[in-house]
Amino acid sequence: MSDSSIVPERQLVFSPGLAATIGLEEAILLQQLGELFEHREPQIENGFAWLSVERGFLLRNLPFWPVYGNHDARRWAFFDIFSLPENAESGGTRSGTENYYSFDYANVHYIVLDSEDSDRDRDSDMLRWLQQDLKANQQDWSIVAFHHPPYSKGTHDSDSERDSRGRLVDMRENVLPLLEQYGVDLVLSGHSHGYERSHLIDCHYGDSTEFTEKQIVSHGIKGKNAHYIKPKGVASHAGAMYIVAGASARVDTSLTSHPAMVFSMLETGSLVIDIEGDVLTGRYLNSEAMVIDEFTIEKKDGYQSNYAGCSD
Repeated sequence: MSDSSIVPERQLVFSPGLAATIGLEEAILLQQLGELFEHREPQIENGFAWLSVERGFLLRNLPFWPVYGNHDARRWAFFDIFSLPENAESGGTRSGTENYYSFDYANVHYIVLDSEDSDRDRDSDMLRWLQQDLKANQQDWSIVAFHHPPYSKGTHDSDSERDSRGRLVDMRENVLPLLEQYGVDLVLSGHSHGYERSHLIDCHYGDSTEFTEKQIVSHGIKGKNAHYIKPKGVASHAGAMYIVAGASARVDTSLTSHPAMVFSMLETGSLVIDIEGDVLTGRYLNSEAMVIDEFTIEKKDGYQSNYAGCSD
């Protein structure tokens, strides 16, 4: 291994469009921005520094943490392109497979699940591993990524058992209870070609007609759905945010708002996430580098919300 870190100092970018340039539908791209700036001159636009680099340069210099999806399953090369930490080489718990894995960096624990080919039943190998991994986590933040979104009313309908052969429903009904029990903060998905961001929610495992105000943990400070506060550390059922970021390469022609979502739109762009200690900031940037959506989640010692918890 080189002397440089295999993960970045700060930034996590979940970019389906960038992954598509190497024949994948989406990936978690962890950027070593400092190294890129040494090799390329950035262009400043709307307060952001942008780099234009070739695909080959990216592959040689940046680590990818891929999420296995339906288009990847159609290509034989996925597991030849990537060498993934099935034996907990980067932290987390050994999964024994490259289909799903976890890793740690700084105060963040990342989990990548396989919603395409792996068994999604509650007693499956993947979910047993997931529970073990979550139990062992000691990091302040937890971010989970998988392809099929548990909530979406875009290209795909998360209410439909027929859509993607029930994969969206399976992930919502079987996986989400574990994620929320063990205090996951942010869940990222693709598949639907739009951008959708949820409220800070908890315990919604049915279809969209069953979603109620009781499952919204917080509307954020002053009810603006922009700045949320959670207890510091790992807190069970303290609220998770769900984001569908599937519009980096293209958008589709229809998108209706799922009631769990506070923000839904059809505009190409990328989600950029920064974590500075106890504050996570997310920004959705369009193709012109304009911030279309922005939110923060802050963790505070001793914080208690008015959320009543899961109820029938």
